[in-house]
Amino acid sequence: MTTWIPIGVILVSFSSVEAQVDVTAPLRSGPLQWHLHWESILSLAETVLRERREAELLSQFFQLRQQIYQWSPQVWASTSMSELVLEMHNADWPNSLDVVEMATANDLRSLGFVLLSLRNQLTRLEEDWEQMQKAVSEWNSEAKRSTSHLPVNFEILLKQASVLQGLLAAAPGFSNCLAKSLGFARSQRPSDDLYRSAMMYIQTAQLGDFNRRVWTFRDAKNADGLEKIFDATKASLDQVHLVLQSLGDRKRTDRTNGMDEIPVPDWCSGVRELWLSQTDPCTELAKDLARLREEVTTWEGPQIFLRTFSRWQFSVAPNITRIELLTDILEQTENCIMGKAEFSQNFSAESADLQALAADDRASLEEQYHILNRAARILHRGEHVQHDMLGLLGMIRGLLEAQHTIHLSFDEASTWAFRIKTRGNGLQLRLQRVAGRLNSLHETLKSLPNYRSLAFREIHSAGHWGRLSSGSGSSQRATSSIGATFLHFLQGMQLSTDPSEPKQLSILDVGCGWGEWLPSMLLKAVEERSLREDFVYFGLDIAEQPIESLRTRFGHTGHAFQFAVLDACRDPLPADFSVAFVRHVFQHLNLADALSLLRNVYRAKPQLVVLSSWPQASNQDLAGGSSAFEALSPGHEIFKGYNLRRPPFNLPEPLKVWKEMAGEELLLYPSAVLQGVDTTR
Repeated sequence: MTTWIPIGVILVSFSSVEAQVDVTAPLRSGPLQWHLHWESILSLAETVLRERREAELLSQFFQLRQQIYQWSPQVWASTSMSELVLEMHNADWPNSLDVVEMATANDLRSLGFVLLSLRNQLTRLEEDWEQMQKAVSEWNSEAKRSTSHLPVNFEILLKQASVLQGLLAAAPGFSNCLAKSLGFARSQRPSDDLYRSAMMYIQTAQLGDFNRRVWTFRDAKNADGLEKIFDATKASLDQVHLVLQSLGDRKRTDRTNGMDEIPVPDWCSGVRELWLSQTDPCTELAKDLARLREEVTTWEGPQIFLRTFSRWQFSVAPNITRIELLTDILEQTENCIMGKAEFSQNFSAESADLQALAADDRASLEEQYHILNRAARILHRGEHVQHDMLGLLGMIRGLLEAQHTIHLSFDEASTWAFRIKTRGNGLQLRLQRVAGRLNSLHETLKSLPNYRSLAFREIHSAGHWGRLSSGSGSSQRATSSIGATFLHFLQGMQLSTDPSEPKQLSILDVGCGWGEWLPSMLLKAVEERSLREDFVYFGLDIAEQPIESLRTRFGHTGHAFQFAVLDACRDPLPADFSVAFVRHVFQHLNLADALSLLRNVYRAKPQLVVLSSWPQASNQDLAGGSSAFEALSPGHEIFKGYNLRRPPFNLPEPLKVWKEMAGEELLLYPSAVLQGVDTTR
């Protein structure tokens, strides 16, 4: 029998990119794990490099934004009248010309109108601020929902890949085909020096010779373009920095300990002396404006959102790369087993959807630069002369500055949200591609004539139903009641109208599994003298492992226990038994195989048959059959079988019905009723 080692050699943690890599792991595993181990190191190093490059870029973004926040009030305080009107128009201020004209008047009626207009504008800015906070909260919730699904989907796919590896490992020629697949993969690798450099980079953060195209969120095809964007954006940011530096040189008023002291404009300087009362409505408005601006410029919500989910996405990406590589190897191996000699790098070509997402990802980085660049260019006006703060013109300037600051913050945060969403969609799309490829592999395997044998061998090798277990339906809890009922039935079958000629009881157990309950119950009944020992029990199963175990356990009991490896849907069955027992088998079969099983049991000519049936079943074809691959799929209905009294089975009213605890039934029939089962559907 072919042996294989489970997949999980190294998986980068979902909580940390720079996870420790166990360099001795390949020494404890097979060639497939060795290959995945070193490819995972390369993927991890690429991800760490990409994350650090991006972190450096974002750090520059943040520094420039803070410089813009610092210089913006002073620049807006020196805005000329024509620029002021233009900016009000661009900002969609209502009645902008009237407001500017009345703001310079000296009568309180005009100023009152302007104050009301400015208060209304401040209220709108506060509403914008509330909407911004709400938007970030919604982005956070949406990202949490998305991220909660991705690890679950990843774990499902990893388990399904493990199932497929087990199925392939049970197929003839697996070892040879795997070796060919790995040989082809190695032939496509970069030099071994690259892998050593990647390991050094992970362990020491020293780049060394690790000059690798970074493809964390996409395939390698477009990696060069991303590097160019990094370089071009950093060069552009340097230009923005020079613009702000020249602005600082022109506006600097004092320097203390290397830090610029930038005075805050008095937005009410041109109108304060007009108020006769102690209550200064302009000053109150200015205080509310200053409070709002302080909240906006010091709020760390968007940055926390970006750091949290960006870090998480960087930690996920190497895992997805790894399962892509594994899927590639499995497909190559299956092609070889199926007689297809072609080898290709299946993940080297991106889908159109992934290419579009990659373009969106790059565009979000570029847009963040453009947002800051536009803001810096607005500040870098042709002339910077201090204009008089006539009337309420200063307060208008202050509100315009605050409006630009809020919109700058929101626009920048929007690019972060777009980037997180785009990358999340990209990661999900990559998993969807893996899911499609794994499903295709499984469908191909299902076409093999020995598929059911491969499937059950994999189920028992991997212990999907538990160690040495046929599943929960064979547990003590599930069988205690039906066991007593069936034992009473068997006792009745041993009775004869002539006590001197007792009937010999013979039981054919189709799909006996590991024999947790029926063989053990029979042996116990004989020991307790509640059943005569002259019975014959024949247990058969499609899987080798449980049959070998049962032969060891019951081969030396001195009683007539026999076991055989048979495909009950295809192979001839032992004939002329008193009763054929088929419990909890149909849920592992598609409709065609279930019908074939019933016809095959009929050909064995038992006196009676006992069959599991699910009264609530719609008899939808269980196309997945017996594979654990389908059982791992989302939406799979556990323990779903067929109603044998509905089409296409159409069995008549049974002699007896025994209820089981999970809602299914055991139906007792004379075997002759199976003659009418139609297997031609």
